[in-house]
Amino acid sequence: MTLEILFFEPNIYEVIGIKAIVCQQYSGDPADIRFPSPEASPLQNSARIIFRHEAITMKLPVLPVCRNRRPLPSR
Repeated sequence: MTLEILFFEPNIYEVIGIKAIVCQQYSGDPADIRFPSPEASPLQNSARIIFRHEAITMKLPVLPVCRNRRPLPSR
């Protein structure tokens, strides 16, 4: 199963690394980060984070942490 999470934000290039790290730690699965092309329309100007693990579906409620850019709680 592949779950694709799209982030639509104007400063996507600045924070995509933080989002990927946070989401990756919650999912426990490596993520593919695909950057949009510079000529993409604003609607397409998103970064795609692809998870190849169905367990991520159970973790979706915590993903807003990625947008808030808060530090991760220690496990």
